[in-house]
Amino acid sequence: MRFRRDVLKLALVGALAFAAGRFTQNTLPQNTSNTATTAKTEPTQPVKLGLQTILTGPGVVIGAPLLKGAQLAVKTINEAGGLLNRKIETVVREESGIDQTLKEFRRMALVENVDYYVGAIESVNTVVLGPEAESLGLLAIFVDGGTESLFIEKVPRPRAIFRTSNIDTVDAYVTVSAIKHWFRNVERIAAVYPDDVYGQLTSEVVEKAVKKLLPSAEVVYTGWPPPFTTDYSIHITSLLGKKPDILIAALWGGDFITFYKQAYSYNLFKDVKLVSTYGFSAPPHYYGWDLPEGSIMGAHANYYFLYPPWGSRKLNKDFNEAYFKMWNEYPGTHAELAYLSTFAIALGVMKSFQETGEHPDTTQVSRSIEGLGFEAPGGYVHYRSEDHQAVRNPPIGRSKRLDGWKFPVWDPSDVLALPKERVVPPPGVRMVKWIEESS
Repeated sequence: MRFRRDVLKLALVGALAFAAGRFTQNTLPQNTSNTATTAKTEPTQPVKLGLQTILTGPGVVIGAPLLKGAQLAVKTINEAGGLLNRKIETVVREESGIDQTLKEFRRMALVENVDYYVGAIESVNTVVLGPEAESLGLLAIFVDGGTESLFIEKVPRPRAIFRTSNIDTVDAYVTVSAIKHWFRNVERIAAVYPDDVYGQLTSEVVEKAVKKLLPSAEVVYTGWPPPFTTDYSIHITSLLGKKPDILIAALWGGDFITFYKQAYSYNLFKDVKLVSTYGFSAPPHYYGWDLPEGSIMGAHANYYFLYPPWGSRKLNKDFNEAYFKMWNEYPGTHAELAYLSTFAIALGVMKSFQETGEHPDTTQVSRSIEGLGFEAPGGYVHYRSEDHQAVRNPPIGRSKRLDGWKFPVWDPSDVLALPKERVVPPPGVRMVKWIEESS
């Protein structure tokens, strides 16, 4: 049976095809009369996958890994024979400002005729692309762009869109939980947020979470630099004057790297502990020994390349080895998110085909992804049926100089891994409301 051969080929790729192997072997029904049939008209043309990410400017620090992770997934699937005997071809477009991003998205859908879409990092873009994808009937998995409003306000009953990154506000709550875990006696907290959707939502949640988890702490300074700021001296000098115990830096991509290096040159971290919500979402080679030892370094509440430890999780080790072999660097958070987003589409296609014996349309694939759960390099991931939001247990760690690495990494003996039930609100509930109402 042709389909069965395809599944076996994909499974036999080994640990690189973690999702295909585990999901098809453990979850799909065994061979039936339906799975033995084939569609009357079997498509032979390549599957076209649209990829869209930040390719220029400071955002490329996390945008480039997104593209590389998706391309590794495509390579893995194609080397196993393709998707139902069809090779995957990619169409790559830039994610930039809202209007241009939407224009490129529509071009992929209406001119390039892509079958599926994986991409998007910024929340200002996903809240526009989401309704557009629903209108066009294009199955789109957003890698990030994690604003709550996408599935609460813009598309409360999604049919064609999904999101793989944990919700942005989970990032903020996990960060404050980490401060309580490592520095529970903190008294003076300062924060620097990007003046964008991510920063505004993060600020709201940090404020609520500090009141709940660190009631004796005082917020002594809040700064709002615009995205892609190049000179943070006005904020750094203000921080020096306020003398906080801890600084929460919610800047993302290249902005965080620029900020911490400038702050280091001002000797800010002599007496101030650095806490980042997003910093270690960037590939590890972007960091040098000027990153203060023991800093709390979040990975956007999703994935860090050394966690789970390679010795205890072969899937993560194999993913990192394959990524390094292809790109000569280790992956950032968005590489893993894009990798498993691409595999989620493949699994949805295969599941639907085995159930019906027909090559599925977008609606059928979408229904197959609803409720889908599988093992990813960073742990188990589940796409909720109610709102198509993926959820996972978010880890957070502290920077340390370890033998064998040319850059600071998480201390593997000191990682805080939080159960998703403790930090992820249920569908349709905003984080600030959930914090207020939870015990």
